[in-house]
Amino acid sequence: MEEIIGNVFRAFWWVVRFLLQGIVEALICDLLDWPINRNPSNKKLAHRLKSLEQEDWFRDLYAHKQYRDVIYTNIDIRSYLGKKRNIERLKQDGRERSNLIRRIKEEAVYFTSSY
Repeated sequence: MEEIIGNVFRAFWWVVRFLLQGIVEALICDLLDWPINRNPSNKKLAHRLKSLEQEDWFRDLYAHKQYRDVIYTNIDIRSYLGKKRNIERLKQDGRERSNLIRRIKEEAVYFTSSY
């Protein structure tokens, strides 16, 4: 009986350590802005894009299907737009906006010419 209780306790402790490790890792990565997964969920990306849709420059860009396709399919751009810090930077920094717009347009040319 004592052996069974010991095994149950060890299994329980292993599960707790596993869960805590994941939680701590997620918190640290979030605080330091280290990507656990470079590809943000569609829900998270949609939330960030909704925030950007209040900006005229983004509404104009997002209105074009080929640019919208790049936003959703290019992993680097998805990852960039999936971070709150970058969204705030885009809203405040014209040079950051210009770089993103240029990158999306370049990728759209490549994306459409690769068919």
